[in-house]
Amino acid sequence: MVDHRISPSNLGLLLNAQYAAYDIGFITLTRFLDMAHATLATARRLPRYRGHFLNWYDTEGLASLEPRFVSSVDSGNLACCLWTLRQGCLAALDQPLIGKAIFRGIRDHFELAAEMSRSAGLDHEREHRVEGLRSRVAFLGEDALAWVKALPRLESSTPELEDALREGAASGLENALWWFAECRSKLGDLREMVETLAVWYLPEYASLFGWLAPGLDPRSIQPVRLKELPEALSSLQTKLEDLIKDEASDPQVQSAAMALGSRLPACIGQVERIRDRLAALAGEAASLVEEMDFRFLLHPQRKMLSIGYDMGRQRLEESCYDLLASEARSATFVAIAKGDIPQDSWFLLGRSYTRCEGRRALLSWTGTMFEYLLPMLWMKTSPGTILDETARTVVTCQQSTAQHYATPWGISEASFSVRDAGGHYGYRAFGVPGLALSPDPQDRLVIAPYATFLALPVDPEGAVNNLRRMSAMGWVGEYGFYESADFGPKPKREPVEVIRCWMAHHQGMSLLALANVLSNRVFQRLFHEEPLVLATERLLFERIPFAAHIDRVDNPISRSLQGADA
Repeated sequence: MVDHRISPSNLGLLLNAQYAAYDIGFITLTRFLDMAHATLATARRLPRYRGHFLNWYDTEGLASLEPRFVSSVDSGNLACCLWTLRQGCLAALDQPLIGKAIFRGIRDHFELAAEMSRSAGLDHEREHRVEGLRSRVAFLGEDALAWVKALPRLESSTPELEDALREGAASGLENALWWFAECRSKLGDLREMVETLAVWYLPEYASLFGWLAPGLDPRSIQPVRLKELPEALSSLQTKLEDLIKDEASDPQVQSAAMALGSRLPACIGQVERIRDRLAALAGEAASLVEEMDFRFLLHPQRKMLSIGYDMGRQRLEESCYDLLASEARSATFVAIAKGDIPQDSWFLLGRSYTRCEGRRALLSWTGTMFEYLLPMLWMKTSPGTILDETARTVVTCQQSTAQHYATPWGISEASFSVRDAGGHYGYRAFGVPGLALSPDPQDRLVIAPYATFLALPVDPEGAVNNLRRMSAMGWVGEYGFYESADFGPKPKREPVEVIRCWMAHHQGMSLLALANVLSNRVFQRLFHEEPLVLATERLLFERIPFAAHIDRVDNPISRSLQGADA
């Protein structure tokens, strides 16, 4: 069952997930633009209040859902995503039209399709065909000309292989067939880009290049940045015209030059359109953040962001986000960067400390990974600072707690096995009590895989090993890692129940964290390239005071799940 709802955080994560897919090479630039423009066009139709998207919308009718509420933390997350999207669009202008990532992305798809096929148990003949196609793709490397030359054969071989797999009637091939269909789709997108935007790669123009016409080499065009490509193509057109006029040129070469020259104006127009679309998307993202008014969300007495504004009662909530170790520090940071609230609000955020494994960490409200690590999807931390030291200590505490119970680690807010009258899973914050100012009174151990993904930038090796352990325990389904595993109030080695559902925002966080690891912290880099962020980032360089008071001195493990079986 699909729950047809979306929140501002989900909207932002969707936009960043689309960019992650482009950046990693899973979709082409044109596909990303189509997705992002369609998403924002629909978002503009949603009702807002003082520039803020409301807490929940029905994705089918686009109506806001009751209770109608402006959530400070959701708006902060969305603003981070939009600024990141804006800078991602500007960064794309500095990249080649067809970069090497797209070839790596297609190769990854074929590798996964082959892996799924092998796991289904094929006969020798079909396994040989799968391996042959996978090897053929791997052999192409990242050479654009080789890929374009191989495209016709790959596009015909892939559906032929799918038919052969279906004829085998082997069980468990659904996933493999889905991945091969995705491979076909990616090949088709690449071919469409070449035929409309980069026709000089096509095999029929091969006679123009190399020794026949020195200087007319598509490899000299491939690395040209998108924003400079129309000028490079205009230069190429001039060279082609000279070649056509050269009476000493081979007639076949002249014919090919005339054919290519006739297609270049359309290519130039399409490339210019892509540049315009990127600029428009960047402008739309910036505009949406600018329209968000955080001033009315500032509590007038406490000078901190309220948790939000209740539109039904037309009042600002009295409760505030008052801890630095909170998922809402992104909203505070964004509001300060925009100039909507004073910088003093950052220094009013609580800084209470605990100690774990001999290291200090800020206390959060419930001790969840979500509170500590979510803002790090976009916001950098520097060694020796409060936030960096806290992140590393918290991950260590989580690992120690899980080791105590011989389970995987990753305690955060998540769904769990207790259901309501309608049969829906419960959902609440689970944390390490010793890291929490307000520990969960209902002792229960729930492990959420997305929390481990959030920890990837902090401890990549430890996080990957933990995810492998979860995978070996069967916590992976058709759409990736399941929501959580509930080990019950008295944890044992095996979970009481694996919660076999997927939450969009947890999946989105996981993808962004993965992209940060795979692509040199891409979302942190882009976020900090936003001028308003760059002017405000000094707030993140705060160091732990030399004589910081320890508000809690007991080991977090000793406070975890009181009375549980060890």
